[in-house]
Amino acid sequence: MTTQQWSARETVQRVAGGAASVRQVAVETAARITRVDGALRSFVHVDEQELEAEISRVESLAPPAGTSPLRGLPVAIKDLIDTRGQLTTYGSPIYAGHQPDADAEVVHRLRAAGAIVVGKTVTTEFALFQPPPTRNPHDPARTPGGSSSGSAAAVAAGLVPVALGTQTAGSVIRPASYCGVVGFKPTYGLISTSGVKPLSPSFDTVGLFARDVSDVALVFAAIRADSVGTAGTVPGAGGPGGPATHGGVPVVGICRTPRWGDVDAEARAAFDALVETLSAMPQVRILEEVDLPDLAEIAEAHAVVMEREALVALHDEHTHHPDSLSASLREYLDRASSRTDAEVAAAEALIDRRRRELGDRPGGADFLLTPATSGVAPPADSTGDPWFCRPWTALHVPAISLPLLR
Repeated sequence: MTTQQWSARETVQRVAGGAASVRQVAVETAARITRVDGALRSFVHVDEQELEAEISRVESLAPPAGTSPLRGLPVAIKDLIDTRGQLTTYGSPIYAGHQPDADAEVVHRLRAAGAIVVGKTVTTEFALFQPPPTRNPHDPARTPGGSSSGSAAAVAAGLVPVALGTQTAGSVIRPASYCGVVGFKPTYGLISTSGVKPLSPSFDTVGLFARDVSDVALVFAAIRADSVGTAGTVPGAGGPGGPATHGGVPVVGICRTPRWGDVDAEARAAFDALVETLSAMPQVRILEEVDLPDLAEIAEAHAVVMEREALVALHDEHTHHPDSLSASLREYLDRASSRTDAEVAAAEALIDRRRRELGDRPGGADFLLTPATSGVAPPADSTGDPWFCRPWTALHVPAISLPLLR
């Protein structure tokens, strides 16, 4: 078995046990990227000298057990997230050659935990909707999604076991679904966004891509904002600190959303078949149908607030470098400038009200099963519709996309 086939947990365990070296894992990872990524275009920046410095840094760590829980793990970083001394361009020619002076907080935590930053992955322009150069690894004619396109594609293609992304509308869950990997958007605020280029601070959330859930749990435990002193725990994955269950059986609510009719026929059939399979399992109890109020209105309110906050966040770029923005971004910001204060205030009030009303068990369920996207990844000239993610991002709840359907 090569390092390409190892999960994040296997990689960390093999390095810790001496079955593989930090250098072997990093060098083989870089070689895969060089060999495969020319056609995939998931990375925007990988530098041999920077990688050598990372290897040396991690090799020098000789920690007591448990204090470097990610030692030797290769991780790719979305190009919206600052990395000290490495190119960070936010997907825009405005920032060509930009090298931040400090790591984003989440990158600092990764490095402190012993992870190796192998390179920066493609983001769409300022994490908005301009289609990326990255191809979907399963079908190059289709989009990998946006805006964390490079991170999702890199994990799906086996270039890295884990990658960081961000979600402001649907930019972790949607590309994870299109690329067939696990995508995790935690509860808003549980991973620091310090050092992440702001887009809409009311919603911006750092998330993770991996090939299985246990890898997400491993890395999340090390980088979440309250992770100091808890590197060995897996919060939210059962046991102490895990989800509440009732009589030992988790309650799963089925939420097809008001736009169920817009889901591809094949995706609807696959989703219904999954529900039928779960219904026959004694390990879960199914609630059909959980109907949360105002999901469509919440999605629209999210779009309104996001537009206004993006206009503020990108004010300098819009004012001083308009010719360096894509036509679609200029159109987006022009539309945002037409939003009235009353319209934005009403949208914020609706979202705040629904957050308070949601409670810990929406509709009486511990978990909701709902479509991540409308179905199959669309052609590469689009990033896909984020609507199915918008309500959950607006409500600040955690979301995970599982590669259960084909």
